[in-house]
Amino acid sequence: MLLTQFKQSFQNKKQLYLVSFAFSFIFFGYNAVQQFIAGIFELDGNKNIAFISLAIIYCVFILSMFLAPLIIQKIGTRKSMLYSALLYASYPLAVASKNILFLYSASFLVGLGAGTLWNGLKVHIISISKKEEYGRNLGIFYFFVSFGTVLGVLLTSILIERTSLFIIMLVHTIMILVSSCFLFMTKEVTLPKNIVENNLLLFFRERKLLLVIAAALPIGTIYTLLYGTFAVLITQRFGLTAVGYVAIIGYITPMIIPYLSGRISDKYSKEKILLIALLVGLSAISLLYFSLFASQTFLFGAMIGIFLLFIYYNTFKTVTTSLLADYFHQKGISNALSCLEASLLIVTTTFLLLNTVISPTIIMYIVIGMIVLSVVPLIILQKD
Repeated sequence: MLLTQFKQSFQNKKQLYLVSFAFSFIFFGYNAVQQFIAGIFELDGNKNIAFISLAIIYCVFILSMFLAPLIIQKIGTRKSMLYSALLYASYPLAVASKNILFLYSASFLVGLGAGTLWNGLKVHIISISKKEEYGRNLGIFYFFVSFGTVLGVLLTSILIERTSLFIIMLVHTIMILVSSCFLFMTKEVTLPKNIVENNLLLFFRERKLLLVIAAALPIGTIYTLLYGTFAVLITQRFGLTAVGYVAIIGYITPMIIPYLSGRISDKYSKEKILLIALLVGLSAISLLYFSLFASQTFLFGAMIGIFLLFIYYNTFKTVTTSLLADYFHQKGISNALSCLEASLLIVTTTFLLLNTVISPTIIMYIVIGMIVLSVVPLIILQKD
């Protein structure tokens, strides 16, 4: 009995680390490209091309999130992640080409793969984890993803003005393809019962799900700010190289925060942890506003603000996933995750498009208002 439990525990940890290594390679390549795309096209005077590319990704991502539970139920998490990861490989080369048709086509493919990649990953981790390990295991996963991202952004920051864009993007493509080796070695998991409810849209009637979504909506704006608003402002005032160095501050936090917040949320009230994280987020966005929008920009203040902003973001990403696993593990967990991710992606896409028509200052005011309002559903959840 003990030997069987030990073997199962060992296999589960092996599965966790294999998918973590795979995603670290995927996002070594992809996140670095996404981080620099606005700055690259800003220097060409075509920043809207970058915003439209990202908007295509997230629009298709939204649609793929609704298909993801059905695909995962049909072919399993392993194949879902493996096939989806391969779709990411075209994006770095599309950015290097600066060919609009190639770029927008690659954007469509990334969005198509993203839904099953992320939904499959979260269902995979939940399936190999005990209830008291959800937060910890998600934290371990996000550490490796962040580690890969930091290395990718750092390498790009060093090389972006020293070598050709094509060589840099080719390296990122190769790294994404390497991830398939790790995913190929993973084993299919036994999926939770009732992973998919018959009607995904009807799942939006779940009261607790709606409250979690309402509380989490502001984090849908974070990467829009980092990849869009902040990237353009930093490129204009400090140069393209500075974009990577400032962004690395944000990417370092997931190496620590998800694991810590996950472990804490496994033991204490998840709703209270989210309330504390919300206060950190409000402080962060306020500091960023005064640092980047003042008459004299304050780069050090912006770096601290981004650090705090990603504490808020990564705590919410980890703890809300763990919270939904508590609520819906035996009742359509894949659907619950899809509803949450789709809602956040709608916010992300909306703000990417807003970047093309309204000023960064107004965008910041809207984000601050959203963070303040999100305290209401958190208080209701805590009382339930």
